[in-house]
Amino acid sequence: MPDLCYGYKHFKMKKEGKTNFWQRLKKGFGRRDNQAKLFFLVLSVFLWFLIKLSKEEGFVQTIDFPVVYENFPSHKELKNNPPEQISIRLKAQGFNLLKYTFRSFKPIVVDVEALQAVRGEEHGYWLTNSQQEFIERQLEADVEVLSIRPDTIHFRYSKLLTKKLPVRLQLKKNFSAFTSLYAAPQLFPDSIEVIGSVQQLAELDSIVTEPLYLNDDQDSVYEKISLQLPAKKGLSYSHKQVGVGLRLVKLTEKSFEQDIEIRNAPDSVDAVVFPGTVSVQVQLALQDFGRLQSIDITPYVNIADIFEQPDETQLRVRLDELPGFVRAVILEPKRVEFILTKK
Repeated sequence: MPDLCYGYKHFKMKKEGKTNFWQRLKKGFGRRDNQAKLFFLVLSVFLWFLIKLSKEEGFVQTIDFPVVYENFPSHKELKNNPPEQISIRLKAQGFNLLKYTFRSFKPIVVDVEALQAVRGEEHGYWLTNSQQEFIERQLEADVEVLSIRPDTIHFRYSKLLTKKLPVRLQLKKNFSAFTSLYAAPQLFPDSIEVIGSVQQLAELDSIVTEPLYLNDDQDSVYEKISLQLPAKKGLSYSHKQVGVGLRLVKLTEKSFEQDIEIRNAPDSVDAVVFPGTVSVQVQLALQDFGRLQSIDITPYVNIADIFEQPDETQLRVRLDELPGFVRAVILEPKRVEFILTKK
């Protein structure tokens, strides 16, 4: 028990001693004369630091600068990756170097074409130490560039070509069988130019638009539509959008009977076909209904077909070229029997 009491008293005295030490230290610094001594000590260190940083001969230090490359030769694709940083050995007064040591700074911008770094079609290079003034112009005044590493930066290229590709419209039709396009859609432009390497262009044969959705309630459409451009690095395009123009129309039908015309029968032969007429059913736009006359569509048989296929017992009913506004024609019957007699 006495040992325990002694240990407690010893611990308490030790703790009180530490507390008194810090209190005395704070009290000592709290005196005015000690505060003055501390102020002049800090001031002396600061002045010494300023004198060192402002010495005339300056300081030398190597700093890594990020690099941004711009203005590569047109119609060429860069194949390699030039270094993202260059090490520049600088000489300047301490204050100027301090700016680059303790703050973020702008990257060095390299105009590749202005530096005449291109020496050939497929390989160019930049001798960095030959362009020290170019680097100094991007730094603070009174900063001298002593050397740059690496001393050579290489640029490897592949030649770019231009290819003209047709544009294909991607239509999504959501209308009935009695609605149709009046004519082929018009694209403005209907082709675009793509610039890329030989290998990349060889894989492309056309460019497709984004889907264009058409409904029954639409009459005409003219709008800009985006292109589905391949997301391949190194490709560039003359257009990212094209204009689309089209008309939708309602369809109707017209039916009539028409005599069958007999053609190419020899002069020494009389030809007769059975039946002698066919039913003609024509599909066309409602607005073109009044343009259709029976004379516009003439069904006929060609007697010369008999001599090319002597085993045939029927002749196919044919039509001349149809007017452009006719969508479809159905003939009934499609084949007819025939009788040939000598005159």
